Amino acid sequence: MRFRISNNVIAIVAILFMLLSISVNTIVIKTITFTGKTVQSGSGTLELCYNTPPTLSIGCAATATVDSAYTCDIDATDSDSGQTHTFADNTTLFDIGAATGIILFTPSSAATETIKINVTDDSSCTNNNGTGTFSLTISEAAAPPSPGGGAGGGGGGGICTSKWECGEWGPCIDGAQSRVCSDAKCNKKDRIESRICNFRLEPRILRIVLKTDEKTERPIVITNVGDSALSFNLELTGLENLIRLSESQFLLEPTQKKVITAEINAAGIQPGVYVGRILVKADSFYKEIDAVIEVESKLVIFDLSLDIPAAYRKVIPGNDVASQLTLFNLGSKEFKEVTIEYYIKDMEGKSILSEKEVIGVESQLSYEKRFTIPPETKPGDYVLYAVARFDNSFGTASELFQVIEPVKLAPPRDYTLLLLLMIAILLLIMVLLLYEHKKIRGFFVKEYISLKRKELMFREKIKWEKNKAEAIKKADKKRRKRLKTLEKKKKKLERQRKKEERKKARLLKRQEKREERKKRQEERGRLKEERKKARLLKKQEREKERILRREERKRTKSTEKEKAEKEREEKEKERLLEREREKRKKTGEKEKRVEKRKRIEKEIELIKKKRKGKTKKAIYKILHDAGLIKTKEEKEAIKREKGERKKEKEQLKLEREEKQRQWLLEREKIEKEKFEIKETEKAEKLRLKREREERTSEEKRVEKEEKIKRRKEKELEKQKREDERREIEEEKRKLAEKKKRLAKESEEKKKKAELLEKQRKADEHKKKEEAKRIEEEKKRLEEEKGRIEEQKKIEEERKGKEQELKEKKLAEEQEKLRKEKEEQEQIKREEEKRNALKKKEKLEKQLQILEEGYKSEFISEEAYNKDKNKIIIEIKKIEAKI
Repeated sequence: MRFRISNNVIAIVAILFMLLSISVNTIVIKTITFTGKTVQSGSGTLELCYNTPPTLSIGCAATATVDSAYTCDIDATDSDSGQTHTFADNTTLFDIGAATGIILFTPSSAATETIKINVTDDSSCTNNNGTGTFSLTISEAAAPPSPGGGAGGGGGGGICTSKWECGEWGPCIDGAQSRVCSDAKCNKKDRIESRICNFRLEPRILRIVLKTDEKTERPIVITNVGDSALSFNLELTGLENLIRLSESQFLLEPTQKKVITAEINAAGIQPGVYVGRILVKADSFYKEIDAVIEVESKLVIFDLSLDIPAAYRKVIPGNDVASQLTLFNLGSKEFKEVTIEYYIKDMEGKSILSEKEVIGVESQLSYEKRFTIPPETKPGDYVLYAVARFDNSFGTASELFQVIEPVKLAPPRDYTLLLLLMIAILLLIMVLLLYEHKKIRGFFVKEYISLKRKELMFREKIKWEKNKAEAIKKADKKRRKRLKTLEKKKKKLERQRKKEERKKARLLKRQEKREERKKRQEERGRLKEERKKARLLKKQEREKERILRREERKRTKSTEKEKAEKEREEKEKERLLEREREKRKKTGEKEKRVEKRKRIEKEIELIKKKRKGKTKKAIYKILHDAGLIKTKEEKEAIKREKGERKKEKEQLKLEREEKQRQWLLEREKIEKEKFEIKETEKAEKLRLKREREERTSEEKRVEKEEKIKRRKEKELEKQKREDERREIEEEKRKLAEKKKRLAKESEEKKKKAELLEKQRKADEHKKKEEAKRIEEEKKRLEEEKGRIEEQKKIEEERKGKEQELKEKKLAEEQEKLRKEKEEQEQIKREEEKRNALKKKEKLEKQLQILEEGYKSEFISEEAYNKDKNKIIIEIKKIEAKI
């Protein structure tokens, strides 16, 4: 079955769709804005997105200097009034005030940057942001000029010197406050000065319910988040008789926190609802705490509960505030009339509305009450409270709400003409489609007959093609599964990579901290080692001094001993000399005796020689062994020993003299070393002083660098959060687009499955018919075989002729089959070409429709690019096949 639509019809339908889209756009675009009060209230839902993007006006200075404050106030203009704007920047130099658009920072180093400022309004429309850029050049501070001679006298008048007078600083909003300065002399344009608030305050609202003569306490936490000390001063406005603060003046250092107790005492206070503020001033900064205190009577017979629905928490002047009230009878359950008073006040205690009514209650009553806000009411915070009076009973209930600027809406329009035009266009499309359908119907009948003929010829080929298609489908399924698994793996790898990067960043931070700790520990260890070395040096000096003292004592003792020994030696020498003299006298007498003895001995010897020559040697040995007689050799050895002893004594004397000389040299060295140690101590003290000074300067520098690092880390964290938020939003948008695309694909798959099911059923029917035909042919062949066998028996002679005829017939049939196959292949090629051309035409039409949809902004740019690329790829594939 083929369904063809002419190109002319497609073009007409596309033009009609364009007209429809233009008419629908006029419904949204052509609106007239107005501001007004609601005439009639109703319920329902309305989705309207009409918004003009905000525009930036940047008048910032293009230059700044290091260590001097730089300020700039960026304004955002928006024709849609009542919207709040949020500012953001792309630089690490400063953080722009998110709500104020104020830039305030002190440059720390020279740089040149192109800064991009982004502003977004709080509408949910897509065109809710605007951007602007400016370049900033930060230069080093100029050196102070050297004092020179006095300048010459000035000329006449003509130059106006400004005299700026500034007002008081405004409240602290989003970490910044501002004031207006005007030129009182030259009437120049007013300028706005701004600065950063340096403290945090908790809580920002105090709501307390008390009974008369009761007391309670509430904590107020103030934290100094700035870089310098702040002196705080607390003031009460409107609640001086009710609240007493534990401290009103104090000083906070950076990062220091202070908890102040607010004592609320209702002693002697009449029942009612009291509104006021607590002003917290820090130097010239200040913030406010809104306070609402409800004082009830001791005995409450009728109590109230008041609730404002979320839809009415923000109200436009002139509109109604709806409130849900419940009145409880806490006394006897009898019907009684109670006086209810209603008040609306601002946070300064000024009343803008009051009402009174009498209500009858038995046990409990719930009702809704509406209050119309006066049209001249200024935007801000307001309190709605109710009072239930009955005899001496006084019950209260209160709720806060905001008054905001009016929102502009578009009035209703009459779109009857547009609707009629749209209906006419749709009717035209229907008529054209019917006309085309009738044309196509006649074509289908002819086409059906030709197809039936061709189906019989292509049964076998269709089977082969089906098998091939199934194989291709299986391969496609496998490929898709692989692609899905690969995509999942890629996503997992990306997640793992991100996790690893985060882990690396954390590890790097930890390593840096560990290295810093190690450095500090090493410095401490080095200082300890230096102190130990100094102590050891002192100990060594003391030990050296002790050793020197001991050596001196030993030397003195040794010198005394040597003197005593010398005296003894001299005395011994004198004694020896006297003895020698006596010996010499005695030796003279002895010599004479000896000579006589010698003579006698010689005589005896001669006798002995003569008589006892043999026994001489034996006697000599005996005397020698007894030690009475010595040989010449022994005598010479004794002489040598005596000479050696003399030499040793002389050597000992020389050694003693050498030791004395060395001792003197050592003493001189020790004195020199003492002098050098003193000098080294002086140098060491000077070095330690220098090192201490260097350490203090290094610590200060490190502290400064750490502060800068912290500030940069905070800025990077903010930027990361914003990037993550943007990535999450993009991922959400992509997921939504994917869901839509998947839904479309699932619908297409269902349609394809239905078509395949129909085709399968038709194929099964064809298979059954073919099986029947094959069975019939088999039966016929069996019958023919039987006939042939009978003919073989009867006509054996005609066998040769029949075989020849059969061979000829087979050859002819083979030629016919070959020709049929060639014709079928040619038909198939032509059909494939036709199908490819049709596909190409369809794809080209789809491209045209896509381009028209993109031009008329029905399709997003991403979807358009994706679909366009897919279609182009398919067209190229078809062209390659052709």
